[in-house]
Amino acid sequence: MSLVFSSLASAQSSCSNPSPLPAGYASPCPVFSVSPASVSQTQTLTLSATPQPGTDYIYTTAYYAKGSTWLATTLTGNNAAPSYSFGPAAGSLPASILSTLTPGTNYIVLWDWLWDATARCYKGPGLNQCNTGQWRVQSFSLTLLTTPTPTPTPGITINVKNLPYNAKGDGVTDDTQAINSAIAALQSGDTLLFPAGTYEVTGDIHLDNKNNFIVDGSNGAATINLNGNTNAIYVGQSGCGEDYNNRNFTGSCIGPAIQLSATASELSTSFTTVSSLGVAPGDFILIEEGGIFGNTSAAHDYPNNNALTSVANVTDPTLCDTGSGCRGEFLQVQGVSGNTVTVATALHNTYTTANLTLVRKLTHIVSGFTIQNINIHSVDGNSGGMYLFDVVNGTLQNVSITHARNFALETQFSYGMTYKNLTLSAANPNPNN
Repeated sequence: MSLVFSSLASAQSSCSNPSPLPAGYASPCPVFSVSPASVSQTQTLTLSATPQPGTDYIYTTAYYAKGSTWLATTLTGNNAAPSYSFGPAAGSLPASILSTLTPGTNYIVLWDWLWDATARCYKGPGLNQCNTGQWRVQSFSLTLLTTPTPTPTPGITINVKNLPYNAKGDGVTDDTQAINSAIAALQSGDTLLFPAGTYEVTGDIHLDNKNNFIVDGSNGAATINLNGNTNAIYVGQSGCGEDYNNRNFTGSCIGPAIQLSATASELSTSFTTVSSLGVAPGDFILIEEGGIFGNTSAAHDYPNNNALTSVANVTDPTLCDTGSGCRGEFLQVQGVSGNTVTVATALHNTYTTANLTLVRKLTHIVSGFTIQNINIHSVDGNSGGMYLFDVVNGTLQNVSITHARNFALETQFSYGMTYKNLTLSAANPNPNN
């Protein structure tokens, strides 16, 4: 008996009454308890009903609330003689049941089937010979079944001055190779750090085929000096074969040109092409007037208007709107139905089949980058500044690009970019850029 009383004391000590107690119900303790008091939809709730000394209880069934309906769950261990007065009853609500219940406070009830020795009858549902009895109510807190959000793996900081890159930043040493080696090691989430110093560069710096990175110039204490006639800093998919000046977009970073099948009006958010673009929601496309599909007799080098002898998929200003030239936009795909594409932002121009409007998919996009707190300077005014190609959702902030040839910053196909606190100047400004 001492073992029985020990287990009863343990069960009683862990029992808690609901607060507040719902009207019309009896307190569950010390008879009816649940564990744990707070449970998730992926766990199991344990039920326990313990007869009290000196009474004859029968516990066979508990009822849990699902909306306005009470559903039965079986208890075992206290439903047959001679265990009425001392055998504890046990049951559970598994995850398969908990996942169907509403998160928050839930209730479960139990009826005392009590033997009345004086009246010689049991008291309980369907067997209430004595016309007395009570429902004991217990509560538990149910938390929502959720898929945990994966914690992103933090990136590392790549210091261009550290091994194995060994940039000097002394204003004398050529750091081109060291910087490009550090860039080659850059992974998604990483930061490319330029400590305070002046970094001499005599070749192109390419931040190609990278996403979700940061370039930081130590609160503006780092300067990249560009030296030479052709070098610049490229961010995005350069080297894909596009001839941007001649609008000859036939390289590996862009899909085939597909014509519109009907006019797409200004402010429309959809258009239809003669065949599939092969795009999906989230992809980016270029829509542009003036394509000629290899009709070289009408082809011109736009905007210089020099006749071309052999060109495919270029633009011809004679096919574009008078006065406004060849209009085009860089757009994000929101939905696709057959050959009809819905885009995230409304068209800023009316595109017609007469203007020979072409649509192309951008196949290599650079996104999610930040370039900040750094100075870029063309020493002799013969170097380019910064080129941004096929870039989306990037940020340039606290960046100075000075004394560059023709232009300090040029973008081709950008979307969702943020520019903050930029200082830009060119040695010989070109009105065409």
